[in-house]
Amino acid sequence: MNIWVFTEWRKSCLRESSLALLGEGRRIAEHLNGNVSALVPNDQEPDEIQRLIAHGADAVIVLEMPLQRFHRAMVVSEAIAGLLSPPDSNMILFCAGSKANEVASYLSVKCQAGLVTDAARIDIEDGRPVVIKNTLGEQIAHKLFIPSNVQLVTIKPKELHTLEFDSRRSGPVKKVQISPFPDPAAIELVDRVEGNTHRLDLGDADLIIAGGKGVGGREGFGHIDRLSQLTGAGVAGSREAVNRGWIPYERQIGQSGKNVSPRLLIALGISGAIQFLKGLEDSQSVVAVNTDKN
Repeated sequence: MNIWVFTEWRKSCLRESSLALLGEGRRIAEHLNGNVSALVPNDQEPDEIQRLIAHGADAVIVLEMPLQRFHRAMVVSEAIAGLLSPPDSNMILFCAGSKANEVASYLSVKCQAGLVTDAARIDIEDGRPVVIKNTLGEQIAHKLFIPSNVQLVTIKPKELHTLEFDSRRSGPVKKVQISPFPDPAAIELVDRVEGNTHRLDLGDADLIIAGGKGVGGREGFGHIDRLSQLTGAGVAGSREAVNRGWIPYERQIGQSGKNVSPRLLIALGISGAIQFLKGLEDSQSVVAVNTDKN
């Protein structure tokens, strides 16, 4: 089986979640006697690309697309589909998130492939991959088998583990030129707006700063906004902050809000109710700042 790992980048830096996903791909490949190829959207720093090989990739495929700063789902899915060999079995792995789910959805239609989103991990049973997906607050684990020749899975990073860096590993780096679209007029890029952290999708954020009742009001969130501008962080809040009108509902983390999985979440003045903690349990690290030690 061919294992393809779609990597994600921010400001030319490889996201750590992609390295963890690469480790998952390597583990699956060793069980199925397969090979692992890392897919890189547009050219990146050579040292960063070599990290992919050192952490488990057998080869790296660089998808050179026009408009390098804009990773359009349709372009990426067309590019990946062009790499697949129809007679072979292929599994394509993504880090779960809005962008990955969009690319995987396009690719699922393009290749008539089965797709499981927001999976926990992939097990091997009877010589075939079985996708594990948790529901109902992770109380129920479903085992899902994808019967199609191309299998697509987006995985939450919570249960994945990055392999140790191995400088002895080597592998080829291949660059593939991708045309914009079959029909260049199909989609037109009108504008791109940067700098407003309230527009940053919390599901894609590496760093999140969240405020709660202890922030004290809109003025407190003004300080958080300024800090987020300096750090490039996403801004979020607890249900209490949302109920008080200090931050919009779409920024709420928790059981009745959003689930997030940043590398670091900074919680300011948040009591830590179980409903809030449910939304951040996939975070790699959490720093809580509060005058109340409890």
